[in-house]
Amino acid sequence: EQAGPDRVRVSGTRGTAPPATLKALVAYGDGWLAEGYVSFAWPRAEAKARRAAEIIQARLGDVPGLAELRCDLLGVSALLGPLAPPVAGEHPEVTLRVVARGASESAVGRLLQEFYPLYVAGPPGASGIVLPPPREIVGVWPTLVPRDAVSCRVEVREVQ
Repeated sequence: EQAGPDRVRVSGTRGTAPPATLKALVAYGDGWLAEGYVSFAWPRAEAKARRAAEIIQARLGDVPGLAELRCDLLGVSALLGPLAPPVAGEHPEVTLRVVARGASESAVGRLLQEFYPLYVAGPPGASGIVLPPPREIVGVWPTLVPRDAVSCRVEVREVQ
Protein backbone atom coordinates (compact mmCIF):
# COMPACT_ATOMS: atom_id res chain seq x y z
CA GLU A 1 0.00 0.00 0.00
CA GLN A 2 1.10 3.59 -0.54
CA ALA A 3 2.71 4.86 2.69
CA GLY A 4 3.67 8.32 1.44
CA PRO A 5 5.44 9.97 -1.48
CA ASP A 6 7.98 7.53 -2.93
CA ARG A 7 7.17 4.96 -0.20
CA VAL A 8 5.21 1.73 -0.07
CA ARG A 9 4.41 -0.67 2.76
CA VAL A 10 4.58 -4.41 2.14
CA SER A 11 2.74 -6.75 4.49
CA GLY A 12 1.61 -10.36 4.65
CA THR A 13 4.88 -11.78 3.35
CA ARG A 14 7.01 -14.60 4.71
CA GLY A 15 10.62 -15.48 4.07
CA THR A 16 12.64 -18.65 4.17
CA ALA A 17 16.16 -19.38 5.33
CA PRO A 18 18.85 -18.67 2.74
CA PRO A 19 19.90 -21.74 0.76
CA ALA A 20 23.13 -23.53 1.64
CA THR A 21 24.50 -22.94 -1.88
CA LEU A 22 24.86 -20.03 -4.27
CA LYS A 23 24.79 -20.20 -8.05
CA ALA A 24 28.09 -19.35 -9.72
CA LEU A 25 29.02 -18.94 -13.37
CA VAL A 26 32.57 -20.08 -14.02
CA ALA A 27 34.22 -18.74 -17.18
CA TYR A 28 36.94 -20.80 -18.88
CA GLY A 29 38.91 -20.85 -22.12
CA ASP A 30 37.06 -23.14 -24.55
CA GLY A 31 39.28 -22.98 -27.61
CA TRP A 32 39.57 -20.55 -30.50
CA LEU A 33 37.35 -19.31 -33.32
CA ALA A 34 38.20 -17.76 -36.69
CA GLU A 35 35.81 -16.68 -39.42
CA GLY A 36 36.07 -15.36 -42.92
CA TYR A 37 33.65 -13.89 -45.45
CA VAL A 38 33.75 -13.66 -49.23
CA SER A 39 30.99 -12.49 -51.57
CA PHE A 40 30.17 -13.73 -55.06
CA ALA A 41 28.24 -11.93 -57.76
CA TRP A 42 25.93 -13.06 -60.56
CA PRO A 43 25.89 -15.19 -62.66
CA ARG A 44 25.57 -18.37 -60.54
CA ALA A 45 26.48 -16.58 -57.31
CA GLU A 46 25.10 -19.29 -55.05
CA ALA A 47 26.82 -22.09 -57.00
CA LYS A 48 30.13 -20.22 -56.79
CA ALA A 49 29.76 -19.74 -53.04
CA ARG A 50 28.93 -23.42 -52.55
CA ARG A 51 31.96 -24.43 -54.63
CA ALA A 52 34.20 -22.11 -52.59
CA ALA A 53 32.88 -23.77 -49.41
CA GLU A 54 33.73 -27.22 -50.84
CA ILE A 55 37.26 -26.06 -51.67
CA ILE A 56 37.86 -24.72 -48.16
CA GLN A 57 36.39 -27.85 -46.54
CA ALA A 58 38.61 -30.11 -48.66
CA ARG A 59 41.75 -28.10 -47.89
CA LEU A 60 41.11 -27.93 -44.14
CA GLY A 61 39.81 -31.47 -43.67
CA ASP A 62 42.95 -32.79 -41.97
CA VAL A 63 44.22 -29.77 -40.00
CA PRO A 64 45.27 -31.00 -36.52
CA GLY A 65 43.41 -29.28 -33.70
CA LEU A 66 40.52 -28.12 -35.88
CA ALA A 67 37.34 -29.32 -34.15
CA GLU A 68 34.61 -27.84 -36.34
CA LEU A 69 34.23 -26.12 -39.68
CA ARG A 70 30.93 -24.49 -40.61
CA CYS A 71 29.92 -22.87 -43.91
CA ASP A 72 26.86 -20.63 -44.29
CA LEU A 73 25.46 -18.67 -47.19
CA LEU A 74 24.47 -15.18 -46.10
CA GLY A 75 23.81 -11.74 -47.47
CA VAL A 76 21.75 -12.18 -50.59
CA SER A 77 22.22 -8.86 -52.38
CA ALA A 78 25.09 -7.97 -50.04
CA LEU A 79 27.24 -6.31 -52.72
CA LEU A 80 24.92 -4.07 -54.71
CA GLY A 81 21.78 -4.17 -52.55
CA PRO A 82 18.74 -2.70 -54.32
CA LEU A 83 20.88 -1.81 -57.36
CA ALA A 84 21.35 -5.51 -58.18
CA PRO A 85 19.18 -6.38 -61.16
CA PRO A 86 16.56 -9.07 -60.49
CA VAL A 87 17.52 -12.41 -61.99
CA ALA A 88 14.82 -15.06 -62.42
CA GLY A 89 15.50 -18.05 -60.16
CA GLU A 90 18.93 -16.81 -59.03
CA HIS A 91 20.35 -14.66 -56.27
CA PRO A 92 22.36 -11.83 -57.79
CA GLU A 93 24.86 -11.91 -54.91
CA VAL A 94 25.69 -14.25 -52.04
CA THR A 95 28.17 -14.03 -49.17
CA LEU A 96 29.92 -17.16 -47.92
CA ARG A 97 30.75 -17.22 -44.20
CA VAL A 98 33.14 -19.91 -42.98
CA VAL A 99 33.81 -20.45 -39.26
CA ALA A 100 36.49 -22.67 -37.75
CA ARG A 101 36.58 -23.73 -34.11
CA GLY A 102 39.60 -25.44 -32.64
CA ALA A 103 42.03 -25.98 -29.82
CA SER A 104 44.58 -23.32 -30.75
CA GLU A 105 44.89 -19.97 -32.45
CA SER A 106 47.21 -21.47 -35.06
CA ALA A 107 44.74 -24.28 -35.91
CA VAL A 108 41.84 -21.90 -36.59
CA GLY A 109 44.18 -19.36 -38.20
CA ARG A 110 44.73 -21.84 -41.03
CA LEU A 111 41.22 -20.94 -42.23
CA LEU A 112 42.23 -17.33 -42.87
CA GLN A 113 45.12 -18.46 -45.08
CA GLU A 114 42.66 -20.07 -47.49
CA PHE A 115 40.77 -16.94 -48.50
CA TYR A 116 43.35 -15.09 -50.61
CA PRO A 117 44.15 -18.08 -52.87
CA LEU A 118 40.40 -18.61 -53.17
CA TYR A 119 40.02 -14.95 -54.10
CA VAL A 120 42.50 -15.10 -56.98
CA ALA A 121 42.20 -18.74 -58.12
CA GLY A 122 38.78 -19.89 -56.93
CA PRO A 123 35.33 -19.41 -58.43
CA PRO A 124 35.15 -16.18 -60.48
CA GLY A 125 33.44 -13.04 -59.24
CA ALA A 126 34.75 -13.16 -55.66
CA SER A 127 34.94 -9.85 -53.86
CA GLY A 128 34.66 -8.26 -50.46
CA ILE A 129 36.82 -10.56 -48.37
CA VAL A 130 36.57 -9.88 -44.62
CA LEU A 131 38.95 -11.68 -42.25
CA PRO A 132 38.66 -10.70 -38.58
CA PRO A 133 41.52 -11.96 -36.40
CA PRO A 134 41.03 -15.23 -34.47
CA ARG A 135 39.55 -14.83 -31.01
CA GLU A 136 39.47 -16.96 -27.91
CA ILE A 137 36.15 -18.59 -26.98
CA VAL A 138 35.03 -18.10 -23.39
CA GLY A 139 32.84 -20.94 -22.13
CA VAL A 140 30.51 -20.58 -19.16
CA TRP A 141 29.77 -23.36 -16.68
CA PRO A 142 26.92 -22.83 -14.20
CA THR A 143 27.42 -24.56 -10.86
CA LEU A 144 26.50 -24.36 -7.18
CA VAL A 145 29.06 -23.43 -4.51
CA PRO A 146 28.72 -23.66 -0.74
CA ARG A 147 27.53 -20.35 0.69
CA ASP A 148 30.26 -20.41 3.36
CA ALA A 149 32.95 -20.58 0.63
CA VAL A 150 31.91 -17.14 -0.68
CA SER A 151 32.87 -13.89 0.99
CA CYS A 152 30.94 -10.80 0.00
CA ARG A 153 32.44 -7.34 -0.02
CA VAL A 154 31.69 -4.04 -1.67
CA GLU A 155 34.41 -1.73 -2.84
CA VAL A 156 33.59 1.82 -3.88
CA ARG A 157 36.16 3.67 -5.96
CA GLU A 158 36.06 7.28 -6.97
CA VAL A 159 37.05 7.89 -10.56
CA GLN A 160 38.46 11.22 -11.68
